[in-house]
Amino acid sequence: MSLTKEALEFHIVLAVTQVVETLSTDMKMSPEDALRFFMKTKTFDELQDKKSKLFLESHGYVMDMLGAELRGDWESWLTY
Repeated sequence: MSLTKEALEFHIVLAVTQVVETLSTDMKMSPEDALRFFMKTKTFDELQDKKSKLFLESHGYVMDMLGAELRGDWESWLTY
């Protein structure tokens, strides 16, 4: 699948926005604080990496990955 630069950026921004909204609600923090929190994670880094194509996965998948990372189970995601 080939995406234009604009489509690629759209998917990444959409995925980040969805995660930030979920974190903001679940952790009862402002969207700004949720974004700052998320930006410090490996999941965020993977989401920004165009080669990983994580931005094409579902919101639930990304949240599961983030949850595993926050529980200290990041290694299980690297075995796939």
